[in-house]
Amino acid sequence: FVYTEAMNQGLTPCDRRMDSFFSMKVWDNEKKKEVIWAPTNANGYFTDYNMTLKSAFAQSINSVAVRVGQEVGIDRIIETAHKMGIKSPLHNTPSLALGASDVNLEELVNAYATVANNGRSHATILVTRILDRDGNEIYKSHEEDDEAIPYRSAFYMQQMLMAGMREPGGTSMNMWRYVRNYTDTDFGGKTGTSNNHSDAWFVGVTPRVVCGAWVGGEYRAI
Repeated sequence: FVYTEAMNQGLTPCDRRMDSFFSMKVWDNEKKKEVIWAPTNANGYFTDYNMTLKSAFAQSINSVAVRVGQEVGIDRIIETAHKMGIKSPLHNTPSLALGASDVNLEELVNAYATVANNGRSHATILVTRILDRDGNEIYKSHEEDDEAIPYRSAFYMQQMLMAGMREPGGTSMNMWRYVRNYTDTDFGGKTGTSNNHSDAWFVGVTPRVVCGAWVGGEYRAI
């Protein structure tokens, strides 16, 4: 959602931002005071490299995500996420750029489907049509979609998702062992983990199918 809003504001996957250490003052709700927060990368180090947004997204570089989040505005990111299908409340805090607010898998997959659907958001539907034993239609779902993000942003995010499987160091590269024999479609994906690896998820994207998986415990200490 951070990068989608960046695309909304005119950035492209080829724009560059620094992967380097930085810190900022944030409000700590538990301590009830301002503290210094410094985002870190999952691999434990910074490259000090001015990398493309496409590479940063593919490699899940936290420092770049937080920089971009501050640049485009957390409030704008929240607005875009809700338009794309997120229904859970999102906290207006810098760490939101790293997924600090909880969402469920259904709404996350639905939001990614907005990207695959060229920017048009569609409510989740379990049953589309019901016929009686004589073949008469007795129910048909009301299907309606709305433009959540511009086509330009959706197209760029499709390229970003594919980069996760194509860019050097992409976190979704291992997916090729399962799909390399299927050459009739494009594949993309995004991995994610929460603090202390309490949760892990993956969303795989093709032009017609979006699928998500989540692994975690009921209690984050597990």
